[in-house]
Amino acid sequence: EVEYTVEIPVPDAPAVEYTITDPTCFGAADGKIRVRINDSGNGFNVTVNTITQTGKNVTFDNLPAGQYEVVISYGTNCAITDF
Repeated sequence: EVEYTVEIPVPDAPAVEYTITDPTCFGAADGKIRVRINDSGNGFNVTVNTITQTGKNVTFDNLPAGQYEVVISYGTNCAITDF
């Protein structure tokens, strides 16, 4: 009988960069959230609130000031959530 110890590593999450552009004035809805994913993989879906875009470099335009949830989903049942 031979026993082996095997470790299954946890994969690294993709590195994500955010660029925020503030609205130009009070009450304006021209802010932006740019999401850049630094990863060699493909198939990234980026959702801000209820709007989803596909890609590794996406921009969400026409946003008023406020707090937004960003969800990045990829692979099978993998996701990153940021606020």
